[in-house]
Amino acid sequence: MANDILSGLEGLVALGKEGGLNMKPILLRVVTDQFVSKPQHPAADIRQYEELALQLIPKADVSSTVIVAKHLGPHPEAPPSVVERLLDKSPEVAAALFATSAKIDVEKLAERAEWGSLAEAIAIAGRRKLDARTAAALARRQETDVLCALAANKNAPLDVHATSYLLQRGRTDRELGKVLLARTDLKIDKSALFLLANAHQRAEMLTAARQADHGAPQRRRPQRDLDALADLAAAQKWGLFVIELAMRLGCDPRGVQEIIRDKAGEPLAVALAALGMQPADAARIFLSSDPGIAHSVDRIRMLTRIASDLSVSAARSLLSAMIGQSLASEPPRHRRYEHAPEISSLAGRENALRRAAAHPARPLAASARAAQQRP
Repeated sequence: MANDILSGLEGLVALGKEGGLNMKPILLRVVTDQFVSKPQHPAADIRQYEELALQLIPKADVSSTVIVAKHLGPHPEAPPSVVERLLDKSPEVAAALFATSAKIDVEKLAERAEWGSLAEAIAIAGRRKLDARTAAALARRQETDVLCALAANKNAPLDVHATSYLLQRGRTDRELGKVLLARTDLKIDKSALFLLANAHQRAEMLTAARQADHGAPQRRRPQRDLDALADLAAAQKWGLFVIELAMRLGCDPRGVQEIIRDKAGEPLAVALAALGMQPADAARIFLSSDPGIAHSVDRIRMLTRIASDLSVSAARSLLSAMIGQSLASEPPRHRRYEHAPEISSLAGRENALRRAAAHPARPLAASARAAQQRP
C-alpha cells in the first residue's frame, strides 16, 4: 500500500509546493480513503499509514479531520495512536469519532461522557456498546439532548439509579418523558410519566397499578369533605378546588394543578380514587370540568369507572409518582391551605386561567385599536 500512496501523492505534493497551498488536509483524506478501502492490511502498511496520518492531522482543518474520523472510525485496523490524535484534535472531531464504532479506551470514554462537550456526550450516548460506568456518567449530565440520546439507546446498560433519575427528570422534561414512554422494551414502572402518556399508555399504567396493589385498605375521607369538593367544582371555583383537593390528599397544591388541567381527565380520576370518592360524587365533578369531558357521556363513564375501581392505596401510590411528592398519611386537620398568602395567590391565578380559557378575549373594536395606536 505504501508504494500506491506515494505514487498517488506525488502530484499533490508538487502542487502544494509550487502553488503555496496547504495540501495536508487533502493528503490526509486521500491516504485515509485508500486505507479504509481494504478491510485488512499488512503490518508494514498499517505503520506507513500511521506515520503519515500522525504528521498530517495537526496541520489539517477541522472539517477535513471530521470526515477522516467518520471514515476511519469503523475500520477494524484503525491505528490506536491515530484514533487518540483525532480525539484530541477538537470536540467536533471527537464527536464524529464517538459516533462510529471506533475502539476507544473506556477511561477516556467515561471521562468525555461526563466532562466533554455537548456534541461528544450525545455521540457517546448513542454508541452501540456502552459500559455501565460511561452510562452512569451520561445520566449525570443535565442537558436534555444527552439524556434523550441515552434513554433512546436500547443497548445502554442503565442501572436502577440511572433509570430512576431519568424517570424523575422525564416527569417535568416533556421531551425526555416522551422518549422513555416510547421504550416499550423497558420493563420499569413508568407511573411518573402518567401526565405525558397517551390513552393507551395510561390504561396500561392503571392496569399495572391494580395488579400491584397489595396495600392495606385505607379509609375514605368524610363525606362532607367530598361534598365540598363537588360543590366547588359545580361553582367553577377551581382555585379553591385545587387547595381543597391538595389538603384532602395531603400534598402541596402546586402538585395538583397539572392534574386538574389535564384535558383527558384520567389524572383527576386517580386523585378522586385516592380519596375513595363514590361514583356519583366523581360524576358530579366530571360534569363540571373541561367541556371535552363534561360533554361526553362515554368519557364521564370511563373516568367514573377509574375513580371507583382503583383502590385508595393503588391510587395514592400512582398519584404520588405522578406528582413527584409523597402524600401525607393523614392530611392536616387544623391548618387551612388558603390561609397562606402564597396559596391564596395560586388560587387566584388558577381561577384567572380557567376564566381566560373559557372566555377567549374578544378582538378590539376599530375605535379601540385606533386609540391604542395613538402616541
